[in-house]
Amino acid sequence: MFAKRAVLFSILATGVGLAQSISLSAGCQSTLASLVVSPNSACLNPQALVGIVTADDNASLVNPIDNWLSGQCSQPQCTNETLANIVSTVTAGCQSDLQSLGFGNLSADEITNVVQMAYPTVRKVACLSNQSNNTLCVTETLNNVQSSVGTLSKTELQSLVSQISGGQLPDIPSSTLCTDCTKEGFNIVKTDFPSLVTSNIEGVVTNECSADFVDGSTPSNIEQTANTATATPAGNASGSTMASLPVGIAFSAILTLTSAFALFV
Repeated sequence: MFAKRAVLFSILATGVGLAQSISLSAGCQSTLASLVVSPNSACLNPQALVGIVTADDNASLVNPIDNWLSGQCSQPQCTNETLANIVSTVTAGCQSDLQSLGFGNLSADEITNVVQMAYPTVRKVACLSNQSNNTLCVTETLNNVQSSVGTLSKTELQSLVSQISGGQLPDIPSSTLCTDCTKEGFNIVKTDFPSLVTSNIEGVVTNECSADFVDGSTPSNIEQTANTATATPAGNASGSTMASLPVGIAFSAILTLTSAFALFV
């Protein structure tokens, strides 16, 4: 169950399925568009989400997601100041929209604390790479899942969102989930957030993937590709550039962060 949940969060991290069906206020649209093109948000590589948002409804999103993550991993990591500014901007400009999505009971400070705490771990997991096939681990996992559930398109993602919301999980073989990539992802989460990996969870993972999966050793073929530099704050983007970007791209970027952080809440 734990491994399947982790994989499904990787799928849902794109936010695409939700972004297609949510109507945003004009103020929120302007707020999110400004974040997408702001140099201070470059550490999240949000503009690369254009390939995800503009993809055909029935086309696989694996390659666009790979392109977005590859670019994000090559960018310097976001500073806590940048993350706090992003959260502050979103909560101020999208207050009513966040309330309609069920986030209205959380203060900007609470969201900021969760984001700043989880971001380094989410980034490390997202930037793992399998050197045996020169593929990001998220991409490898999505390809594996795609072979089990069918093309991971916008349409399929929306279907998965509905299934998971209803308490259903797709039937994905353990051999698809219990890989060197997911093992190292599990290692990172266990190291960074040991309180999350209880003995019960570790027992479930052991039963599904074997005792070797939880032995703490790093597979020799798995490497970290995240840029270790830290981003330097820059100026703001111009209004003309903001107006030229689809709002869906901006909202997908925000949902990507929200979905990824949700794994740790």
